[in-house]
Amino acid sequence: MADTVAWSNFQANYDEEKRQFTKRIKPGDKVSQADLGIEDEEWEALLESGAVREQPYPEAVSEGGYPDSPNRYFLDQLQKAAEGQLSADEVKELQASGAMPEAEVPVEETKSASTAKK
Repeated sequence: MADTVAWSNFQANYDEEKRQFTKRIKPGDKVSQADLGIEDEEWEALLESGAVREQPYPEAVSEGGYPDSPNRYFLDQLQKAAEGQLSADEVKELQASGAMPEAEVPVEETKSASTAKK
């Protein structure tokens, strides 16, 4: 199985003595069933709900560069792709996410320092 990524916040490793969780997992972190200490049925429910996915969490959202939800981010990126405004890396991210099939899409050329306006 491929790496699984958290798409929700989780707390794990409950310390009875301290009466608190000692591990925090945030969207974008790699996570496993063992990390959460849950049974197969619970893990399957998390996969089915999308709280944990094999799909990478968008960096722009996790780093705070995009202020809305991952779903809104992908919708915006798809619109930009249709308009030919994405770089090759952005197109690859969309394809890896499963939001866009691997097909020819117009890609905006990235400007190098030598072609940038002076």
